[in-house]
Amino acid sequence: LGSSSSSSSSNVNTNVNVNAGTSNAANASLNPAWPRPFSIEQTTPPPLESGLWGLDRVGQRFAPLDGLYAPRGNNTGAGVHVYVIDTGVSPTHEQYAGRVGAGFDFISDDDDPADCNGHGTHCAGTALGGSFGVAPQATLHGVRVLDCGGSGYLSGVVAGMRWVADNHRLMHPDTGAVASMSLGGGNSPSIVAEVAYLVSVNVTVVVAAGNSNADACNYSPANAPEAITVGATARPGDSPGALDPRSSFSNYGRCVDIFAPGSSVKSSWIGADDATRTISGTSMACPHVAGAAAAFLSANPGATPAEVAAGLLAAATAGAVADPGPDSPNRLLYVHFDDENNTTDPGDPTEPSPPPPTTPPSTPTPTPTPAPSPTPSPSPTPTPTPTPTPTPTPSPPPSPEPPSGPCKTLYVNMTADDYPSEISWKVTGADGVEVPGGEGGSSSAAVRLCREGRHRFEIRDAASDGICCGYGIGFYSLHLGGVVIHSSDGEYGSGETVDFEVDLCQGPDCPVDCVLGGWGAWSQCEADENTTVPCNDTSSSSAAGTTASSSSSSSSSAFAFAAFSFLNAAATATADAAIISAWPAGSSSSSSADEPLLVFPRVSSSSSSSCDASPAPA
Repeated sequence: LGSSSSSSSSNVNTNVNVNAGTSNAANASLNPAWPRPFSIEQTTPPPLESGLWGLDRVGQRFAPLDGLYAPRGNNTGAGVHVYVIDTGVSPTHEQYAGRVGAGFDFISDDDDPADCNGHGTHCAGTALGGSFGVAPQATLHGVRVLDCGGSGYLSGVVAGMRWVADNHRLMHPDTGAVASMSLGGGNSPSIVAEVAYLVSVNVTVVVAAGNSNADACNYSPANAPEAITVGATARPGDSPGALDPRSSFSNYGRCVDIFAPGSSVKSSWIGADDATRTISGTSMACPHVAGAAAAFLSANPGATPAEVAAGLLAAATAGAVADPGPDSPNRLLYVHFDDENNTTDPGDPTEPSPPPPTTPPSTPTPTPTPAPSPTPSPSPTPTPTPTPTPTPTPSPPPSPEPPSGPCKTLYVNMTADDYPSEISWKVTGADGVEVPGGEGGSSSAAVRLCREGRHRFEIRDAASDGICCGYGIGFYSLHLGGVVIHSSDGEYGSGETVDFEVDLCQGPDCPVDCVLGGWGAWSQCEADENTTVPCNDTSSSSAAGTTASSSSSSSSSAFAFAAFSFLNAAATATADAAIISAWPAGSSSSSSADEPLLVFPRVSSSSSSSCDASPAPA
């Protein structure tokens, strides 16, 4: 559970250290208003589904569990973006369907991070599922860096982390962001540096401690000072005040910041939109804390990662973990922060909140003895020096689109260049907030617009070179109700903005709202002089048109990363083998200190298409 890849930079702000058991973040110069109190007005929530003991546990101070969890006031995660860097996600799962933003797949090199393992989908459900999640109104972004077996490479994890940083700073700079990383490998300076970069652009990073029952400081990203590193606990007994045992597999030590439920946790799974599975691991503990970070950000808009860490650590229940392990902090995640939990009567606290942790004299982290590992071919591309992002001005959370009534379709017809991961776009509604479902990347997509007034389309390129023509021939066009409103040759540098009006109309006198289908009959509107049919494609099966997909090749390290989880006895033997075998033998070995940085490789690649690039159809 926890592995990050990194690109190093010379000016990364590293004054936050939340992994050492006690945290500089807790002593950061906080606004006296942090954390802001949560509202405690609520009605009695419905009982939790059987198996959701972890969600139940983080909402109360002490055992026995009451079978309830009730996000109250404004701590639901609304308006916060949670990036799950993992095996991908199942985007149509009922736990979060309709709240899925843009993502990317660094295994297949496309913008569809579909999950063929289940691990990432499980983590997403725990962080922000509608009934399974800690922050049930947060927006999910899937970033696939691990394959169907739950394993990946350093270069892919690095690329995924950098994509998160770019997507956040380019598309959502005024909103809160959390990166949840339930993966890990041996000690990696690159991963540690990339965590620092994410924090420098105002992304809170939550990582798993690892499943080796060993010192978490020997693993990355668990040993990244700027990350919030999470150990796992098992369910407490039913007697009043019973303690929560540390999970037998959970790593421990001064690099752990906090504990959360990780044994026998039920959450969403792949295979069906209502699929569930119960599994164990620090991978399962990590998204509990990621969801709590999202909840904190929705209640405290504009909080920095240091302030989020300080708030979570100060709110945690002290002394609740039995045998936390040598040098581990005894802090258990508590989500409601300001008021003692009696879920049915939250306004009647019975136990004061624990004081913020104090920071002992700093002790340097010992560097493990490196073990030999395969040496990848480095990429010569230098890593840009990040500029710390100032605390953003909070923006309102997305407004849901009307469920019925007149709407129009904005079709984004996209042909990517050879670096599809650099492309991000979004649509902002007439009320100035993002349109639900109005995000994308390198693939064509349709967006339903159900509000009248001025809208805005924004496209950005992470490398500031557009999608034409240095590394392939890319272009895009926008079609509103079947009518072309913008056509771009792709030479837009760092990005461009297109404003347009949406006029909704009903009745026989209104213009036809053309429905997009296959390119053979791509619109119900009549063809005109601007209509073209690309290269011999007369099928009507693809609304995405003839977008050419090209992949970039890059050297990759043989350094392996794996998901940290174990399937319980109810899981199939095949899936059990797939997950457990993903954690490589000898995983405590470290990569070399001069590990190459594999970020934005500019390696020539070939692209193929069913036809020559041509202007987008009208």
